Amino acid sequence: MKYYKVLNDGKSCSGGSFDWTPYLPNDKQPGEWTPIVENIELCVRGYHATDAMHLLAFMEGNQLWEVEVRGNMKQDDDKLVCQSMRLIRRIDTWNDKTLRLFACWCVRQVWALLKDEHSRNAVEVAERYANGDATDAELAAAWDAAWAAARDAARDAAWDAARDAARDAARDAAWDAAWDAARDAAWAAARAAAWAAARAAAWDAAWAAAWDAALDAARAAAWAAAWDAARDAAHLVGLPGAPNPWRPLLEMWALGAWPIGMVDGEFLVAVPEPGGQEGA
Repeated sequence: MKYYKVLNDGKSCSGGSFDWTPYLPNDKQPGEWTPIVENIELCVRGYHATDAMHLLAFMEGNQLWEVEVRGNMKQDDDKLVCQSMRLIRRIDTWNDKTLRLFACWCVRQVWALLKDEHSRNAVEVAERYANGDATDAELAAAWDAAWAAARDAARDAAWDAARDAARDAARDAAWDAAWDAARDAAWAAARAAAWAAARAAAWDAAWAAAWDAALDAARAAAWAAAWDAARDAAHLVGLPGAPNPWRPLLEMWALGAWPIGMVDGEFLVAVPEPGGQEGA
């Protein structure tokens, strides 16, 4: 596989600082091998190169060289790093003119999307400059005008984006606040309803308990009164001179007789005969 190194006036670009001037080819002979670098690391330490498929990523340099590599090597998607390298030959068609014209050609592929006249004019002046038909001053003026238009457009876009973002943020904040207020109100209503239900239940339970207690107290009082009345009645019956409906029976029992029934309101009694025989 062929590998390529992009330089800018004989020096590394794309973040490098190595001076390749002492290692340039001479008399159509490859250049000298560069010193060996130990512990190579991509984008950190070693000599870097790329392949033809990824050259567009390194267009900031005005020189393109075919190279050879040796020693240990590491690769990623668009480049490699090695311990030593030498320049084989320069690709002459890679220069300021071809790079500038290629960049202008890329823009013209989307020309309909380029609405700003300052930007279009900059592309046209760059093409004329590459072909030797425009001066450095004309190129610089077109460049400055295009950049000013780009800055204005970027500023306007930034303000629009900021305004939209602020509006969206305000709307989102309002919705969040509304939802929070609704949630808080719902919780407050639920708590109030729960407390009201609890109070009503407690009140009902208290009334039921009070009513049951009253009924129990009334029943107990009635029983106590009945017992007191019965006890008083029994006591009165036994008092001297007090009317006693049972006195006739008691007198019969005192004579040794006992009642066996009643006929026409009179007691029938049994009186024992002498010798243990009973009569009527």
